[in-house]
Amino acid sequence: MDPYWKIDELARVVEAALQRGPQEPRQSARVRSVPDRRTIRYYTTLGLLDKPAEMRGRTAYYGRRHAMQLVVIKRLQSRGLSLAEVQRALI
Repeated sequence: MDPYWKIDELARVVEAALQRGPQEPRQSARVRSVPDRRTIRYYTTLGLLDKPAEMRGRTAYYGRRHAMQLVVIKRLQSRGLSLAEVQRALI
């Protein structure tokens, strides 16, 4: 069974994954290299990131698929793609 993470744990998992991969220069100072909880929720609202895998009360839990989606989003952004371009690329 895949592990589930709370939102802050998911952010740390994605940060570690991004640090392990090739480092690409950031194209914009406005784009964070690592997603935070606010960004993760925003990406979910935009439909870039799937809804949480599970809800326990008011706590959302995310899985591997979410982590992979976030890594892809951040990698595409680091190449200079806007969120609209990322959204089109992921369709």
